[in-house]
Amino acid sequence: MKIVLVLEDIYQTQNASNIVRTAELLGIKEINVIENRNKFIIDSNISLGAEKYLNINKFKNAENCVNYLKENNFKLVATIPKNINSYTLDNFPYFEKIALLMGTEKLGLSEYLIKNSDIFLTIETYGFTQSLNVGVSTAIIIYELVHKFKSK
Repeated sequence: MKIVLVLEDIYQTQNASNIVRTAELLGIKEINVIENRNKFIIDSNISLGAEKYLNINKFKNAENCVNYLKENNFKLVATIPKNINSYTLDNFPYFEKIALLMGTEKLGLSEYLIKNSDIFLTIETYGFTQSLNVGVSTAIIIYELVHKFKSK
């Protein structure tokens, strides 16, 4: 399974830097950044220079990013809070190429990305809080999928 990340409007430097560090550590090679409103800024003191080992593509809007991914035959996987049509990490199916769509800190994914996604993925939670920090959720998802499908 080839996994690439799509980060939409991440505006907190510590989140951007943590995601870059974790992604590289877990074998991700490509991050696609959508900068609708916010610049994607990496602090190399947090990322420990992991960005040097990644292909980071920047897009001015979600439409250009979606077109790029679809042209390259990626399944677009929207990460969202609980939804009746969502897969969980336990029952997520194998696909040859997936793009994990991660949304901005406050609002999550844009309507455009949700509407253009092929499938939905939710991290099961058991408390009252409905969502995790974007850096934490990205780390959990990448870790689980890499380990689940590493033999395929």
